[in-house]
Amino acid sequence: MQTTVQTIVLDKNSKRPDTIELFRAFERLNREWLEEFFVVEDVDKELFRNVEEKIINQDGTIAFIKYENEIVGCGALLFHTPNKVELTKMAVTQKERGKGFGRVLMQLLIDVAAKRKITALELVTNSSLKPAIKLYESFGFKKNGNGEECAYDRGDYEMLLMLGS
Repeated sequence: MQTTVQTIVLDKNSKRPDTIELFRAFERLNREWLEEFFVVEDVDKELFRNVEEKIINQDGTIAFIKYENEIVGCGALLFHTPNKVELTKMAVTQKERGKGFGRVLMQLLIDVAAKRKITALELVTNSSLKPAIKLYESFGFKKNGNGEECAYDRGDYEMLLMLGS
């Protein structure tokens, strides 16, 4: 039996009948990892209640991985300003971690950013998430701060990736 991996990119130009289901998967996947390692903060809850308004309608993008007919991973590009774009809410369901889906998502989001002429991607993580930091570093992200201006209590490790020349 051959397994199928599909990538889905959701943005303001997407016309999909399953958009609501994708928003639910985005929340489910992120709640899963947040509850595993930290807590779901008010800023997370606000984003989950308003995914379309806060990400999609602000020129953002959400990428998904569908594996064996199930959404197993996601990540987003969140615009704070035209020059401040955050790679955020990267999540792969626990049972599918270690299969390379995080790498696929990361490359997909970087490719989307590059096509949109975004020159820099920022992200905030936690210093205890060593596998995530290693993944980000493997794509060229560099430490850029300690979360001083981060909206999340858990955010203590900022990273930056410069794109293009």
